Amino acid sequence: MPGATSYNCYVNNTFSTNTTVNNVTIATRRNDCDNSYVLGVEAVTPCGTSAREFVAFEAPPCAMALTVSPNPASTQVTIAVDQQKAVVSKSTTGVGYIAEIQLTNIQGVLLRTTKYAPGSSQVSYQVADLSAGTYFLRVFDGRNWTTQKLMIAK
Repeated sequence: MPGATSYNCYVNNTFSTNTTVNNVTIATRRNDCDNSYVLGVEAVTPCGTSAREFVAFEAPPCAMALTVSPNPASTQVTIAVDQQKAVVSKSTTGVGYIAEIQLTNIQGVLLRTTKYAPGSSQVSYQVADLSAGTYFLRVFDGRNWTTQKLMIAK
């Protein structure tokens, strides 16, 4: 805003910071996901403070941090959720674990589905019956799907 000497910034209607620049970064927690925010800004001028302007945004959806090894593989792979890197919703129990794995070929054709007991964060997955090529593992944690490419070498 022309003539503004500073800006008051609000997150979810709570004062966050006052700054003299018109570009502000709002820090969120590392494990922040599946949340909505309303940001507000007031321009402060020598004549007073402007009406608060609002914008809303949503944090990215929660997701798992998966490792698939070895990759490429020939007989079996270990699929693991990295609990340190997983972005887990604080409102959902069981998220961050492996509930189901779907294997598809490069054309997206579903080849098999395997379900796992609650709390499985690492599983061995047999791939000896697959031909050499590119496949995709779709891993479900009870709320979110994460896809990982899998290469089979014979």
